[in-house]
Amino acid sequence: MFGITSFTLGKNKQDLYVKIFITLEIIFSLASLALYYTMPLFNTEEILMQWTNLETQGKAMLFGNTNTAGIMAAFSVLLAIVYYRKKSFNKKVLVLIGIYNLIAMLLFGCRSADLGLFAAIVALILVSFAKVIS
Repeated sequence: MFGITSFTLGKNKQDLYVKIFITLEIIFSLASLALYYTMPLFNTEEILMQWTNLETQGKAMLFGNTNTAGIMAAFSVLLAIVYYRKKSFNKKVLVLIGIYNLIAMLLFGCRSADLGLFAAIVALILVSFAKVIS
C-alpha cells in the first residue's frame, strides 16, 4: 500500500499502480467469496479445506487471514473515494468498486477494517473542511 503513494512513485506512475491494486483485490475477494458461497452447490468443501485457508479464514480463504482481506477491501473503498475526483478514472466504475468492496469488507467480517475505513473517511472530511475554511 505504501508503494502506491506519490512519495515513492511520483505522480505519473501512481494511477497505474492504483488500478493494478484495485484489480487484484477484486479478483481475489470475488474468487474467495464465490468459492465460499458455491461450495455447497459443487460439494467442494474437502478440496477447499486442503488447498485454501477455509478452515481458519472462512470467507477470506484466499487471503492470509480475514484482517488482510478486510483491510485490502477497505483500502480499495478509500482509493475509490479519493480517486473519484480525478478525470483519469471512470466515476461509475469507481462507485461500483466502492460499493462492491464495502459489501465484501462487511462479508469478510473484519471489524478493524470497518473501524479503519470509518476513521479514514472522517479524516478526509475534516481535511476537506479545513481546506474550505482556510
